[in-house]
Amino acid sequence: MDRGVLEIHDELRRVTDRFYVAVLLDIFTRSCGRHFGLDQKETKDGHVAAYWAKEFNLLAHLCFLTVMIGIVRVPAVVERMRRVRADADVRLGLGIVCLSISLSFLAYLRWLVFPVLSLSLTHSNSKIRYTMDERRQEFRRLIPRVTAAIVLSVFTFYNGHALKSDPKTERALAAWASRFNKVADLYFTMVVIRIAITPTVMERMRRTRESCDEHLVIGSISLFLSLAFSAYLRWFVVVG
Repeated sequence: MDRGVLEIHDELRRVTDRFYVAVLLDIFTRSCGRHFGLDQKETKDGHVAAYWAKEFNLLAHLCFLTVMIGIVRVPAVVERMRRVRADADVRLGLGIVCLSISLSFLAYLRWLVFPVLSLSLTHSNSKIRYTMDERRQEFRRLIPRVTAAIVLSVFTFYNGHALKSDPKTERALAAWASRFNKVADLYFTMVVIRIAITPTVMERMRRTRESCDEHLVIGSISLFLSLAFSAYLRWFVVVG
């Protein structure tokens, strides 16, 4: 097969992966917006955090949408596809940052603002203080887990692209490294989504924390196996 055709096929595969990622992220962004009422003209609570969550959710949607439009309209020219791929990486990164900020504001509203507004005035001050202390403790326990999941998910995302661009990806060990990396990314993403949609109920938050611990452990083991296979290929197979 001609070398130019192979280059076009390789670039087409790379931009196709980015197109699928943009579509999935855009669907998740719009679903979050509709679930939390961000698609309405006026938010129900009128809190400033809801306004910024809506704005960053819209920015993330626009970033992912421009990635999809740019990839669909790009011609089958290697140089044009490379420029589009580089631009798509920047827009995907910016969209992920905007989506993370929007989810952070939504988490702030769900775990700190709404519980305070929903407390009944008929309860005693001691009971209110006790309930809020428990919820704040669970909130502090969930923050490190969602932060670790986001960082590890971003790392596995870029590690997956590094595995695809590796010339040794046709080897069996490289294939297993890519599979374990995808499994790790899946578990880390599940942790982020599970914490984001968890309601402010003590038992639900505790069950979410326990489930997230299991997912983080499984994802970390899968990521370790993927890095172990990659290190073996880099330090032994390539050198040999």
